Amino acid sequence: MSEQGYTSATSEQWELYVKKVAKLGVFQSVGKAELQNWKTLSPVGSSSVTYAVYQVPVTFDTGLAHIQLGLQSSDGKVEINSIKFLSDLLMQ
Repeated sequence: MSEQGYTSATSEQWELYVKKVAKLGVFQSVGKAELQNWKTLSPVGSSSVTYAVYQVPVTFDTGLAHIQLGLQSSDGKVEINSIKFLSDLLMQ
């Protein structure tokens, strides 16, 4: 995960996030990632940066959920910018 992505949340926010995701139950399997969106930025005088968003189906013992994964790639290095769990259970 990128330093910016990791440090943007406080330890209390991480704890709340982990507690919320625990509602999904026991992990069972992961499906094939599907590209949702991407863009490349090429600033003058800097190397280009590509941003991509993937949606990944994951199965827990409570049912199907999805992970929305935000990635960035620059200079041959790929970093995770964001991770979002998408599930009806998390909306309750």
